Amino acid sequence: MTTLARAAALGLVAASFVAVPRPALAQTPAPQTIVVEDQNADRTREALEEVLKRYPPSLAYVLKLDPSLLSKPDYLAPYPVLQQFLAKHPEVVRSPKYYFDEYTVRDNNSNYYNPTPEQSAINMWRSNIEGFTFLLGFLSVLGAVTWVIKSIVDHRRWGRQAKVQAEVHNKVIDRLASNEEMLAYVQSPAGAGFLKSGPAMSLNGGNMKITNAPYNRILWSAQAGVVFLALGLGFRWVNVTAPGEVLEMLHFFGLIGQSLGIGFIASAALAYGLSWKMGLLDTATPPERTPPSHS
Repeated sequence: MTTLARAAALGLVAASFVAVPRPALAQTPAPQTIVVEDQNADRTREALEEVLKRYPPSLAYVLKLDPSLLSKPDYLAPYPVLQQFLAKHPEVVRSPKYYFDEYTVRDNNSNYYNPTPEQSAINMWRSNIEGFTFLLGFLSVLGAVTWVIKSIVDHRRWGRQAKVQAEVHNKVIDRLASNEEMLAYVQSPAGAGFLKSGPAMSLNGGNMKITNAPYNRILWSAQAGVVFLALGLGFRWVNVTAPGEVLEMLHFFGLIGQSLGIGFIASAALAYGLSWKMGLLDTATPPERTPPSHS
């Protein structure tokens, strides 16, 4: 009995040691999975707007009233593009208020997209710039066509006058009997003025003053430079009152206009300096014409 009692006591002591809870080992926490959502929510909302434009106007408003429809494939089955977009962007389903908040209802129960003031300003400036670009292109094409037509008309007029001038010279030369008479006629004031007169002097009724080609190029460059420089300064001045979303675009157009203006003005100054150095700026005066003597 004594041996059995000792064995039982030892068994109870061992069981008590086993039953004592051991201190938990320090465990490293499992890394948490961080879901990074699309940070550019505005771009996603704009893309959703483009998708919704393909479907009836009431769809967006219905989805705004009942966002649970975004999770029903049966309801989205007739709209496959929208269904694919929602599958690609699940954040729309999680936050429908943000993506459908700007859709409202008109009096005729049809919805439309109600943009923010910033988006309205961007749309306004975009439409204005598109209209200005179209007008500038139209005026450029019209100016080019007008210049081509004017050049053709002036060339034909000059050709007719040159032909008449050549015929008159031939008739005068045929009437001169000898070389001495021709030499005397050429050396006379009337003959010299008649032979030196060309068709270019008789354009526009014969009263047009002759202007050297360098002057024309210099004036055109200077005028274009002033116009483009003023346009660029105008774009830069508009930056003061324009919204922040279009400042970068207006700044870009302003720099382009100023660069073109400064380039044209520099071209005019360079052309003036080169023409002055090469002696091309001598004022040409038309020769004096003496009235024919009636003998």
